[in-house]
Formats: sequence, structure tokens, C-alpha cells
Amino acid sequence: MDEQKKLFALDIGTRTVVGIILEENGGQYHVKDIVIREHAERAMLDGQIHDVPAVSKIIAEIRDELEVKHGPLNKVCVAAAGRALKTERSKTSITIKGKPMTKSRIYFTLS
Repeated sequence: MDEQKKLFALDIGTRTVVGIILEENGGQYHVKDIVIREHAERAMLDGQIHDVPAVSKIIAEIRDELEVKHGPLNKVCVAAAGRALKTERSKTSITIKGKPMTKSRIYFTLS
């Protein structure tokens, strides 16, 4: 995937997670692909994740499906909203290759 021309975005909502591939052309963005998945259970409530592994599974499924069509996706723009959230801008990068994610590690990281 051409990093300069295409963007991978995720909208993590209370009812659904949406994965979008956007392509820049002449300063405008065009939707090239979109994948929408509903949460099987109430994994989120009012924008708060209550079942991190369930939400992570949906995100991985969306990413995998889009990677089949568009190649490796190494960067993502994420949107999450809800009544319980306060909006802030930040940027971080964590290497997770070879590090298993356990429930306790996820909860510890989030607290």
C-alpha cells in the first residue's frame, strides 16, 4: 500500500467498528473500500470498551480483510467517541511483535 496516497482509518463505535481505505487524489480523499462489523455482544457501552479482547478481534478481522485487497496496513488513524470520553490528541508507537497480549496485560496498560 502506498503510504503517501492511501490511508487506513478505523472508527470504533459502541455498536460497530468501521475500517476504511481512503485514497488521496488532487488534495481530495476518496473512499476506496469500507468494511463494517457489528459487535457480537455489548463489548462497548457509551464509547467505553468493556470487552477489550472482543473489540480487538473485530479490529483484527477488519484489518485482515482489507490487507487481502490492499496489501500490508502498518499505520492507522483511529476515531473513538462516546459520552464518557474526553477528546485529546496524541501519538504513540509500541512494538508488540513477539509479545503475547494477555487480558491482565491489556487491563494493566489501560489503567
